[in-house]
Parts: sequence; C-alpha cells; structure tokens
Amino acid sequence: MSGGRAPGAEQSGVSTDFSARLVDGFFMRWLWYVLPVVVLSIIGVTIAQGKDSEFVAEGTLSASVNPLVGQAEVRGITINNWETPASGTARLITEQLRTDAFLMDVAERAGVAELLRSGVITPAVLRKQVWATASGEAFLKVNAAWDDSQTAFLLVDATINAYVDYVAETVASDSLEAITFYGKIEQAANVQADAAEKALIDYLQAHPEPPENGVRDTAEVLTITRLNSTLDSALKAVDDAQGEIDRAQLNVEQAQSEAGRQLRIIDAPRVPSAPQSNTIKRLVTMFLFTLLGLLMSFAALMATTVLDRSIRSRTQLAKALQSTNVTASIPELRSLARASRNSASSKKAA
Repeated sequence: MSGGRAPGAEQSGVSTDFSARLVDGFFMRWLWYVLPVVVLSIIGVTIAQGKDSEFVAEGTLSASVNPLVGQAEVRGITINNWETPASGTARLITEQLRTDAFLMDVAERAGVAELLRSGVITPAVLRKQVWATASGEAFLKVNAAWDDSQTAFLLVDATINAYVDYVAETVASDSLEAITFYGKIEQAANVQADAAEKALIDYLQAHPEPPENGVRDTAEVLTITRLNSTLDSALKAVDDAQGEIDRAQLNVEQAQSEAGRQLRIIDAPRVPSAPQSNTIKRLVTMFLFTLLGLLMSFAALMATTVLDRSIRSRTQLAKALQSTNVTASIPELRSLARASRNSASSKKAA
C-alpha cells in the first residue's frame, strides 16, 4: 500500500493555506478594507442623525361586521379565506391608499392636498406615512406619522372617514345607480309632460269653448281627449320615476346607515401629545450601513485573495512545483569552467 496524504488532510491544508493568505492579504492592504466600513458607518450616522422624531396618531376600528367582509358580495371585494376580518379590512384600506383618487380624498380631508399638487410631498411619501394594521381578529388600527401632531391626527381621521364613506357608497352603489337611471327617465318624462301641456293649452286657446249651450264638434272633442291622455301619461311617467327615485334614496340611506353602524370606530384618533422615540430606528440605520460596509470589505478581501497568484511561503512554492516541470538555466562560473578544462587536459595526458 503506497503512502500519501489523506483527502481530509489535503483539504485541511488547503483551507489553512487559504486562511493564511486571507489574513496576509488583509494586513497587507488593511487600510483599503477598513475604509469602506468607516465611510459607510459615517454615512449611517449622518442619516440616523437626520431622522427627526415624528408624531404618530392612531385610531381603532371594529371590522368584525364590516359590510365588505365575509359573505358580502360587493363588486368582488371580499376577504380571503385565510385572512381574519381585521387583516382583510386592513388590506382593503391599504389597497385604497394605493389609488390616486382615494389618496387625494384623504389629502383633501387632511389639508395636505396643496402639498401634493405643488410637489412638496409625493404620493409615495404620503402613502408611507399612513398605514393600517390588524390588532387581533376583529380590530384594526389606522396610523399616521408626521412632523407635527395636528397633521398626524388629521391624516388618521381623514383615512378612517374616507374609508367609511367608501364602504357606504359601495354597499349603496346599486341604489345610487338606480337614482341616476330613474333621474334621467324623470327628466325625459318632464319634458314630455311640458310639451303635452303646452300642446293642450295652445289647442284650447285656438279653439275656445263655444257659447253657452253650445256643443263642440266631434273632432274637437277627440283632439282634446287625445291631448289630455298624452298629458296624463306623461305625468304618470313622472310620478312613477319619482317614486322609484324615492325608493332608491331610501335604500341608500338605509344601506349607509347600516354600514355606519357596522363599521364602528372604537377609539377615535387623538392629537398625539409627544413625538414617538426613534432611537431604535437610528440604531438600526447605523447598524445596517456598518454591516453593508463590512460585507463590501469582506467581498473585496475574498475576491483579491482568490485572484492573487503570488507565492509567499515554502508551502505555496512546493504546491506550485508539484505538477509543473521547471527548466532552469544555470549560469557558467569561471572556477567551474577552469576545473573542467584542467580535467580535460589531465585525461589527454593520461
């Protein structure tokens, strides 16, 4: 059985050699590897110091009987089977905040719409400052953070009210569409009624009633009867349309009232009295930038070590020569040349 190094020993040797090269490479250029850590740490500290404390306001809603939750089939807005009513409602509020129409409605109610229009703040910034989270299965919180307490309060209040109005409008959407539809019918019926009334008046003025004991001829009686019938039909259409509008309005009021009772505000938002501490956020920011610097330095160290082909030890030299045939040129020395000539002369003399 021939001798040799065990595979584990060879791998251990390679690992030890690589570690030694890693350490050697670090100490040869340690300033270049420390520099990214220092620079990014300074950037992290600067950004962390720039984070001002914000006021955070919140309001709590009951979502257990939200009309858009559970079995309500309203325009495809449903809560998924794996979601609790609170988490589903929080998701719906978040999705509404992603729409420009709802976000602008919230901004108008909170008094920051002009900031949006002028570009002082962007929709992305406003969406980042307002959020909704579940607080159990039946309750959720709507939160807002801002530099001043009053705006934080107004953003929460505006978001809650805008969503409540959205729910009320959604559950009553069919009745609202009915009001619009029958409103157009009523308008057309009123035009027809006005035209029929004018036609009857014009005819009666053109054909006055005959003298006392006089009798209208058959043609006039038939025309007046026809004009009266047309007017009655138009007035009946107006009454029918108005009745449908009244019923639809009643349905809207009932649906919105029911929605208002179901989606209840448990804790109304209040103006925060003190800003929220952001010490943890600052520490996290500094840590993340420092960690980024460490990762960049380590990646650079690994890359330079792998790409470095220089030989700095006997072990590296022996390893490099194991599978390489080396041809070397030995320089001629005068002493060796003289000895060689003397040896050749001796052999000839012999």
